[in-house]
Amino acid sequence: MVSSRDLIILEKYSLLNEQRYRLCVKGTNIVVNVEATSDDEAFRKALEVLDNIGLNDEALERIRGKVGAHAKC
Repeated sequence: MVSSRDLIILEKYSLLNEQRYRLCVKGTNIVVNVEATSDDEAFRKALEVLDNIGLNDEALERIRGKVGAHAKC
């Protein structure tokens, strides 16, 4: 399962009075955009999104293998 160690915060910004976060899965081009009030909440919500789409360890390693040096983060 993807963990918070696999995520990095790319950007924090405000939009329509909401604090928004863009988080990237390390070694991939996968970016998750969530609304949160803290970094911890942003990580939790991003992990929930990734779990909902079924990103598991096996799929993550295959993506990292294909993306290789072209990863955004």
